[in-house]
Amino acid sequence: MNLRYITCSDPRPDTSIGDAINFLIHNPIAELAVQVHPTKVSPGSDRYAWFDQLIYCATLITKPVHLAMHVNLAWCHMMCLGHVPPALANWMDARHVDGRPVVGRIQINMAGSQTSLFDASAVANMIRHYGGQEFILQFTPMVDSWVQDLKRTGARFSVLYDASGGMGRAPAKIDPPFTDVIATGYSGGIGPDNVAKRLSKIKDVAVDAPIWIDAEGKLKNPETGKFDIDRAWDYVINASRWYANHQMGR
Repeated sequence: MNLRYITCSDPRPDTSIGDAINFLIHNPIAELAVQVHPTKVSPGSDRYAWFDQLIYCATLITKPVHLAMHVNLAWCHMMCLGHVPPALANWMDARHVDGRPVVGRIQINMAGSQTSLFDASAVANMIRHYGGQEFILQFTPMVDSWVQDLKRTGARFSVLYDASGGMGRAPAKIDPPFTDVIATGYSGGIGPDNVAKRLSKIKDVAVDAPIWIDAEGKLKNPETGKFDIDRAWDYVINASRWYANHQMGR
C-alpha cells in the first residue's frame, strides 16, 4: 500500500498561518484541505482572506507543502459542469517558487453538495486544462455512473470513498480501491485514536494501491467544535508511525 497523503480537513482562521505552515513543513506527507463554498469563503470574508494569506505564504517557502481545496455547494455545481468559479481561479493558478501548484489537489464534493448535473466531457476538459493538479471526485454509490462517465473520457483523476457524504460516519466495510484512477481516498470517522486500526483494514484490501486517508470531524476540539491543530499533529504522527512500521515489515 502506497500512502500518498494524510489529509486534515477543514482548518479555518482559528488556526494561525504560522502554525499551519509549521505543521506542513514538519509533516511532509500531511495535507491541509480547506472547505470552500460561496456562503462562507467569498471574497471579502475572513476565511477567504485567511486562505489567501496561507496560499501566499506557501509560495514563499521552498520545501514542498500540500494544500487542497474541497469545493462545495454552488461552486461545486459549477465545477460539475466544467467551470472554475472565478473566486477560486487565482488560488488554482498560484505557484511555488519551483513552479508547482500551491493548491495541488481539488476535491469536487458533489455527493455532499447534492449536485444534480454532471457534464463528464466538460469536467474532463477542465481537468486537462489544469494538468498540474489532481482532481478528486467524492464518491457515493449515487454518483457511480458519473465516475464511470468521466473514466470513459480518458481523464485522469482520483476518487474519495465517503459513504456518509462528509458527515464523518465510519463505513460498514472497507471497499477495495478504484481501478484506472490516480489514487483512492478513504474517509469517514477517522481520527488520532483509530487511524492505525483503520489503516490496517485498508491495507487488507488495498495491497499495493496508491491511497490516502482524510479526517475531519475527529480533528475538531470536542469543546469548541473547531479544527484543532494539536489533534491534527496526533493524527498525522500516529498514521505516519503505523505506515513506517508496516513499510519496514514488507
